[in-house]
Amino acid sequence: MERYPYNSGEVESLISKVSDVQLHGSYYFLVLSGKYKGGKNAFLSKLSKRAGEISTVDLRSVISTNEEESYTYLDRLFDSLGEKNKIIYLEYGDVLSGEYTGFTYSTVRYATPQEKYLLNKIQHSEKVVILDLRDKANLTKSMERLAQAAIDFDAPDSGLSKLFWKLKQIRVNGHTFENKRPLDVR
Repeated sequence: MERYPYNSGEVESLISKVSDVQLHGSYYFLVLSGKYKGGKNAFLSKLSKRAGEISTVDLRSVISTNEEESYTYLDRLFDSLGEKNKIIYLEYGDVLSGEYTGFTYSTVRYATPQEKYLLNKIQHSEKVVILDLRDKANLTKSMERLAQAAIDFDAPDSGLSKLFWKLKQIRVNGHTFENKRPLDVR
């Protein structure tokens, strides 16, 4: 798997590659990881201008804690995709991850059954599938083996944009617990 920062020059060539890819009996799996939503939106906008319409799917409405229910929803989703749906954008991919709870020395997170099933569906889809992960730690070894590329969206480049982005990250009422699992250092 190739890994790129969102602001590198290779991302433009990746957009060309994704828009021109031939998927006869194959697939293309791309992971967008990181918190910088503005960068992800800009990337998707460039890709849609080049490759055409991108079908967006909110995985929160597809993946549930019930495995069989998730399998049924995933089957329906991939069965409903037609020929015109060449590029599929799966938002909120973090729902595939199990919670990292308890006191343990383990730093490896294994794929959940729902994640394994989705990855199998992607392999046989003949589509370009883009998975959005907010938390980089949710990029499992299984995803890394299957994905052709990943783009990291850490933070904006310019100082003023970075300041405003950091301010947007502050939550006063309510919050979500992010995965505190350490990233696998290679």
